[in-house]
Amino acid sequence: MVDRRSKQNSCGVINIGATQVWPEYIGRKMLNNACIMGSQANNIASSETINNIFQWGDLAVGFALPIILFGLYRFRRISRFTWIMFWFGVVIGLTWELPLHFAGPEYSSSPVYELMTPWPTYPILQPILHASWDGGIFLVVMFLVHHICKEPHFVRFRWSELAVLLVWGSVFELVVELSASGVAWVYIPRWWNPALFQFRGADITLMPQLIWIAAPIVFYLVALAIRRRTLR
Repeated sequence: MVDRRSKQNSCGVINIGATQVWPEYIGRKMLNNACIMGSQANNIASSETINNIFQWGDLAVGFALPIILFGLYRFRRISRFTWIMFWFGVVIGLTWELPLHFAGPEYSSSPVYELMTPWPTYPILQPILHASWDGGIFLVVMFLVHHICKEPHFVRFRWSELAVLLVWGSVFELVVELSASGVAWVYIPRWWNPALFQFRGADITLMPQLIWIAAPIVFYLVALAIRRRTLR
């Protein structure tokens, strides 16, 4: 006999009263557990799908940026100076993307970060395409310099231009970290890379932010030198 006080749960499975016959109790208990496990599996599959979409989007943008910019340069929609500075931004990006890659889980037993989902193509393409992203971020910040600061731009050293590069470079880096941490990768806090705060359960660490304080300074000084040469 079944206790009249037994109730139906959200999975449609009856909670068992104390007087339930044991074989029926075990069968219903197994069905209840299967329902819970099925719900958890659906959540995991949904999370993995989102992570895979993020990784493929990351890859696609990294590939597309140089192609789009080449077309714009070819049809004179962007200047030679802009085209050169994109590639210099890529070179600067490689100075940290490559070391981070080789300090990652593919090569190190004590990695700086962990990948949440596997990179969908050849691993060595990851730092190269991320450097393409870095070049794109530098161009976006250059665009902001042109719209925020007074002319002429990148002709002589001006604190206002450097401030835009520093502030917005750091903002874009933080946006990237907030978007990717816990989805594509997660940094592992160390004494030299402490956690600043957590977002979606993932640690947002200091090192990437420091990189994007130093990198815009180098980018700006080189931009001034290249701009002077292109004006001659």
